[in-house]
Amino acid sequence: VPFGGPGSLGREVTFEAETADLYIVKETLSALAGIVAGRLKSEGQKALKVSIKVRFSDFKTIKREKTFDAVTDSLNDIRPAALSLLDSVDMVRGLRLIGIMVADLTGER
Repeated sequence: VPFGGPGSLGREVTFEAETADLYIVKETLSALAGIVAGRLKSEGQKALKVSIKVRFSDFKTIKREKTFDAVTDSLNDIRPAALSLLDSVDMVRGLRLIGIMVADLTGER
């Protein structure tokens, strides 16, 4: 599902059932990062920020954000940054949703 406001773009996935399987969560986030990076490239844009959104089974939502040193459209920058942000989240219960967004876009649209 796409999400984001003006000057941003992102994707998120709601799991059918809550999952605490970190492998599944990381693989899903990696795939979403690939979609977002591909979209940046296809639209001729680059982003200065990446953020993730995590929603737990109790609907508590956590967001984490990172600002890059320079604008990028590279999956080699976006994916590791997103996974690092995920590592900063205390995974004490199952997730219902994982999402990624890039923002502060530059370039053509």
